[in-house]
Amino acid sequence: MRSGRLNRIFSSRVFYIVFAIIAAAALWIYVEYDDPRDQSFTIDIPVVVSNETLLHDRRLLVTQIYPRTVSVTFVGPRTAFLNLSPTTVYAEVNVGGIHVPDDDISLGFDIRLPSGVNQNLLSDISSPVDRINITVERLAERAIPVRGVYEGGTAAPEYIAGAPDFNPQTIIVYGPESVLSTISEAWVPIMRENLSSTYVNDLPFVLRDEYGEELGSQQLELIRLSQQEVRVTVQISMIRDVALHVERIHGAGTTDQNTVIEIYPQTISVSGDPEEIREMNRLTLGTINLNDIELMYTEIFAIPVPNDVVNHSGVAEAIVSVTIRDLEVEGFLTSNIRLQNAPDDLEVELITTVLNVRIRGTREELDALTDTNIRVVVNLADVALEPDVVGRTVTVTPTIFLDGDVGDIGPVGQYTVTIAVSRQ
Repeated sequence: MRSGRLNRIFSSRVFYIVFAIIAAAALWIYVEYDDPRDQSFTIDIPVVVSNETLLHDRRLLVTQIYPRTVSVTFVGPRTAFLNLSPTTVYAEVNVGGIHVPDDDISLGFDIRLPSGVNQNLLSDISSPVDRINITVERLAERAIPVRGVYEGGTAAPEYIAGAPDFNPQTIIVYGPESVLSTISEAWVPIMRENLSSTYVNDLPFVLRDEYGEELGSQQLELIRLSQQEVRVTVQISMIRDVALHVERIHGAGTTDQNTVIEIYPQTISVSGDPEEIREMNRLTLGTINLNDIELMYTEIFAIPVPNDVVNHSGVAEAIVSVTIRDLEVEGFLTSNIRLQNAPDDLEVELITTVLNVRIRGTREELDALTDTNIRVVVNLADVALEPDVVGRTVTVTPTIFLDGDVGDIGPVGQYTVTIAVSRQ
């Protein structure tokens, strides 16, 4: 059954027609490509410069080449042309012998064939062009400022985007002065939006002229760059109001309830790294020891802003006022002054015999107090009596004690006692 069908196909007229066409095409291809007779083949090939690096070492640069392509005719059998094309064949111009700039240099060239071509099969290689005209200019360099603007905004109103910072701030461009003089800036497009944290990335740049136009491809071919990217940093800060605060050391009857502290200004606006600013609930100006004051006190404090935080309020100092309510201060004269721990080899004598001690408390507590409750102690173990103080008077700080059941009252202010020091 199958053999009968094949017999009908092979014996049909259509089969013989198709077979004849295929056989004729194969014979033509064989004769055409295996023809040993010489034929001509013409193509346009590019001009390629060699040893251009030597020119760069000599601070020179090829700026013009004419013509850029040359027409070349090859003569030989057809099989020799199989691998010849404008992408595999080129005219090489050697510029290694040029040492000075010149706008009228004429050089010969060599035809470079691909490695798979048997040059012995080619009986002739010719071109109507035998010289290439080249212009060589002095290679100059120029520092071009890097610029760019971030316009993508922030993720929320409390964020602030700083001006972009570029590293490096200039790009070195090498090339002919005629091209370098047209370059105004290296512009960095920053393609980001709605930032909520500091953005850092290495970005490419484009060279622009004074009108903001990018350099053309022909100009770009003539220049070299110190680098292709720059490090871009867009600092994102958070801004918020932060309260000012002072620490307090209580004593002599003071409490948070009877002590009023007012700070002007109460808050300042600061900005900085979002994580740091979120954790910054207040700024502490300093510490006030309430034992050192009586009932009212005012001091100016510098506002301590961290190095990486910006103060936007325009004030560098704050005024702190302290008012102590419901307490009074009364002075008591006491002669109950004692020395302790005097050195064995020194004689120490009290010059101050009476001291006015200021006591703070409620009116009832002060009325119940007498000078017999007050004791002034000078502990010489805490005093550095240097050898040069012998024979002189020295001012020292005593400690005030209140003896008996006197409540929460206590001494306020600072006191000194004068002593005379001599040898035993």
